Amino acid sequence: ITTPTGDTLQTRAVKPLPKLLQQLGPALEGASLPARAAALDCIAGAVEGSTSLPEGLLELLAKFLMAHVGPLEAESADDDWDEEVRDQAVQCATVWMRKSKDVARKSSWAQEVVLRRSTVPEEEGIEKYYATPTAGLSALPRARRSLCFRLLRVTIDSLQGASFQDVDTKPFCLFCIDVLHGESDPRCLLQLLQMLCALQTNIPRVPARQVFDAVAPYYPIQFTPPPNDVHGITKEGLQMALLAVLSDESLVSESLELFLETVVPDDTPVVKEQVE
Repeated sequence: ITTPTGDTLQTRAVKPLPKLLQQLGPALEGASLPARAAALDCIAGAVEGSTSLPEGLLELLAKFLMAHVGPLEAESADDDWDEEVRDQAVQCATVWMRKSKDVARKSSWAQEVVLRRSTVPEEEGIEKYYATPTAGLSALPRARRSLCFRLLRVTIDSLQGASFQDVDTKPFCLFCIDVLHGESDPRCLLQLLQMLCALQTNIPRVPARQVFDAVAPYYPIQFTPPPNDVHGITKEGLQMALLAVLSDESLVSESLELFLETVVPDDTPVVKEQVE
């Protein structure tokens, strides 16, 4: 593998993941950030191609990836490549989510990854965690927010059919709901609405009131795609994604009231009561 800056990585085809990590050690521990990003890409491919990985090995891999999701300590750190390494670590963590069977660990680690990706180094070199994931994510460019949202969605999808006995999923659910607040980019908004719909489907006892409070401000959708839009985001697509969340049986009462407020003028209370 040759990185954009000319660094060359060479590995031999090996089955055990630990051996691959050993081969990539010089690149992962060296000062070259492009080489480190390429090494993380190799690891993601190896994990993706593995049919079965022990939970103990996945736990070690999780700790390893966490060190690369946060701000890097390389003396010659280049801001652009620092961000690229962190992006690659998030993508590798996304693959990790598909492989682990530990429900509690996945739901908690997904939050940790997103929060750490949202950190910035202070002038003293101390990492700063934002008070809420919304505040941290809003500082990231759209493409990097989208990587974090994809990780959460993959985590949710991987929980389909899982046993939630003795697992408190409420913190994870609230976290996924919280990241929607304030999102204005239509591509990310569509991604998040679809994520919440999957959350309602795959995880029991999702906090209904919090979901409604997060999505209600977006109804009705106010969006007109720009001319020659290449992203394919439409008002109808956003509206359908929003209605899919609002039509969940846990939100019937709140959603009906929201719909009535839109179609029935405030000065016709009698008509509104009749409809109700």
